[in-house]
Amino acid sequence: MASKVEETIRHWKFEDRVGGLCFDTTASNTGVHADCCTLLEQKLGHPLLNLACRHHVMELILASAFKATFGDATSGPDIQLFKRFPKEWPTLIKANATIINDPRLADHDEWKRTTLEALAKAATTTRDDYKELAELTAKAIKGEVPTTFHKPGAHHYARWMAKAIYTLKMTMFKNEFELTPRELRSLQEMSVFIILISARAWFEAPLAADAPFNDLTLFHDLHKYRDLNSKISEATVKTFKRHFWYLGTDLVGLALFSDKVTIEEKTKMVEKLAIDKDLDKKRWTTAPQDPSSVTLSDLVTKESLFSFTELKLDASFLQSPVLSWKENEAYNQGKETVQHLAVTNDPAERAIKLITDYSQILTKDESDRQALLQAVERHRRLNLNPN
Repeated sequence: MASKVEETIRHWKFEDRVGGLCFDTTASNTGVHADCCTLLEQKLGHPLLNLACRHHVMELILASAFKATFGDATSGPDIQLFKRFPKEWPTLIKANATIINDPRLADHDEWKRTTLEALAKAATTTRDDYKELAELTAKAIKGEVPTTFHKPGAHHYARWMAKAIYTLKMTMFKNEFELTPRELRSLQEMSVFIILISARAWFEAPLAADAPFNDLTLFHDLHKYRDLNSKISEATVKTFKRHFWYLGTDLVGLALFSDKVTIEEKTKMVEKLAIDKDLDKKRWTTAPQDPSSVTLSDLVTKESLFSFTELKLDASFLQSPVLSWKENEAYNQGKETVQHLAVTNDPAERAIKLITDYSQILTKDESDRQALLQAVERHRRLNLNPN
């Protein structure tokens, strides 16, 4: 994989412009010695900013919540409950859907407010499954039932986005869809978790500038969730701790460009940059025992300026008071760059899925498939702005 990525980079002649890698945290990508990311750094001859896909970790967290709630039902490639639902969908009377009524949803106004804000920003997304999850979650928070429902789509074990959508729908159709008492309890527990925690984290995930703040906020929220469901809290915190390096010190510096971080916290971060002498420390590899005590400034070291180096950002604004940054040209240019930097690899996954489906539609012969792809590439070059 590293060789093919390097080959493509050098073919397009932008090896000097590669500052970071966005990737899922599979072992082949992020192992200790012979992983793809490390090998690619060696091939290009310089370190790269690690932009681990936040949606990947959100899926892992949601998967751990499902396992804590449904138990062994999630051990196979398919969950039987999710196989039954699409089969019975045509017979369900859509007008009989009900609101997701749980007393815990009447509280936690701050979680609901921030979730609705995240959903509002995601309203313009073009992905149908993203839109559906956003609409279902927003309706649930407002105590409403959608006027229309989409037909259930794919439900494979790996697609946790689909599992979240299925969960909310099945809970809304609990009076129409036959469920055992245990299934109903599990769906109710997962629905509350998705509405209050998971959906917001998913839709807030993409932007690099907000990623450190969002990651740490999610870590705190999962810890607090023990008051609502201790099993889900324990399982999801454990999963997050295994991936705590996502909050790497080399990424925390990007939070200086986030509007979510307070002036006071940014001031503490800058002060920490000025006094920290631990030049060898690149990232936290283990989570602290008390998640509630961690702040962004706690994660800052000298290595937090690594992101500035790789992204070629002018750090001169750090010498000025935080209150003056909005009028500082270096800060505004850096913010413009960082706010267009994504920490999810959704476009790559969609592209792979699209080309895989397309390449298998017309032929199974490999030589014909390669000829077909070359024809498509040539057509795209000749028609740069097709209607």
